[in-house]
Amino acid sequence: MANVPVREKSAAVTAGEEYGTRDIFRSLQRATAPPAAPSVMYHLHLTFLIADDRNEMPARLITRSQMDDTRDWLSRLLEMIPVRGTLDYRCFLGAPWRIDFATSELGEIPYHVILGGSAVLEDSESGPTRKLIAGDILLFPHGAAHALYDGSDAPPVPARQRSTLATVFHETDGTGDRLDMMCGRFILSTAHDRLMRSYLPRRLILHAPENSAVAGAPGTGAQVVGLVGLMRAESATENLGGLAMLNALSTALFAVALRLASETASPADGLLALAGNPRLAPALTALFNEPARAWTLPELARRCNMSRATFIRHFQERLGRSASDLLTDIRMTVAANALKRSELSTSAVAELAGYQSEAAFQRAFKHQMGLTPAQWRRMGARPAELTFEIHDHSPTGG
Repeated sequence: MANVPVREKSAAVTAGEEYGTRDIFRSLQRATAPPAAPSVMYHLHLTFLIADDRNEMPARLITRSQMDDTRDWLSRLLEMIPVRGTLDYRCFLGAPWRIDFATSELGEIPYHVILGGSAVLEDSESGPTRKLIAGDILLFPHGAAHALYDGSDAPPVPARQRSTLATVFHETDGTGDRLDMMCGRFILSTAHDRLMRSYLPRRLILHAPENSAVAGAPGTGAQVVGLVGLMRAESATENLGGLAMLNALSTALFAVALRLASETASPADGLLALAGNPRLAPALTALFNEPARAWTLPELARRCNMSRATFIRHFQERLGRSASDLLTDIRMTVAANALKRSELSTSAVAELAGYQSEAAFQRAFKHQMGLTPAQWRRMGARPAELTFEIHDHSPTGG
């Protein structure tokens, strides 16, 4: 696919933008001026027109220095696919107990955090049962059905519910070992659900930091412990703004959980395995930061200090897909967002996504998304219909 030519404009930025970037330019001038010639000034005149979703503006001008900003792949992914977290309930269950979770709706990723006690995970699609202990975090990116129970075959004790301003508690009076657990969901647009399911593992178990040398080291493991501790405290009391705090902390939990998963000694498959390989990470970062660039396999291989054949083999082994597949999905996500959130023409969106031919973009978009760009844009512009459906996310069981 052809590269997208960058649009250069000789005109200066607007007054507001000039004021906002003045200090940046001065810092660049000081940083790039040779020591022997402090009076040399470096003038930057290039500006670029891009969609500005954050401020709900169809387009904005940015400087070349801003275009050169490179971010990590996870930050880019969560910019393209915003994920919102929610804590649905907290469990205090005395054995015997059992909770059955049905298959989640599209756009929902259930999670569980074991705060105290232990639980046995029953997931028929992923093999034998697994025991979870305090500190473990469980995610189901594909929303698969599963069950958690105390490990015994005894009939579960019926649970009762108790609601607070921040969450709902499920409790039993069982006399055996007690479980303390938080359960919630990560919510994303159903249009983006396919990308998440394609590149994240079906099930993700993050073990308690004290039981993992990598997670227990200073850094992400400590951040997970601190974040879970805040969620535990907020869910236990009725503080002002407690619900908003819990939802915000749940949202942060998704990002830090994926970060921790990519740092483990044996990361899960998909993007996490790719990110966990230091040799392949440069290619992953490059694709997320510059999806419109006409990347070639030899160029990506050079960034990873590999031969073309070695790069192709290692990339496919860890991701389960080719670099071309990943690039196409990233481009389609960029295009889908631009079609719904901006007034850019279809040809402009095609260029933004790395296509010089609008016809080629139309074909690729229809193949990946199931709709033409025009149909996709109309679907996004359609006013949301009011519904009064009640979705019960309570656990099923005794």
